[in-house]
Amino acid sequence: KTEWKAAQKNPKLLEELKQRLDDTFAPELTRKDFQFPWICLEGSKWDDPAYTYEGWGCGEWSELRFSEHVLAMHFGHLRRLLTCGVRGFRLDAAKHMRPEHVKKYVDFLHRE
Repeated sequence: KTEWKAAQKNPKLLEELKQRLDDTFAPELTRKDFQFPWICLEGSKWDDPAYTYEGWGCGEWSELRFSEHVLAMHFGHLRRLLTCGVRGFRLDAAKHMRPEHVKKYVDFLHRE
């Protein structure tokens, strides 16, 4: 978390961290699949409407962008879970997801 916070003011460090994302998650994901800038969503920002959809917890990596590529990966994982017999899902911290994004997941599960 400290690295990401420092990288917001240090372009060289930010590039190093983005490269770490590429190195860690490629080829399935690249830095283009992650949300920037990094916004630490904790303390007073947790319930602040200005950060409801723009922050991303206080983890080590940025959250994933909402994109067709990321959706396809998520839907593939959900499909595998359904195939294994899972019949219930929970969206963690859904208050930080835009309603139209939640709808995409719900619609997918209804279709499957």
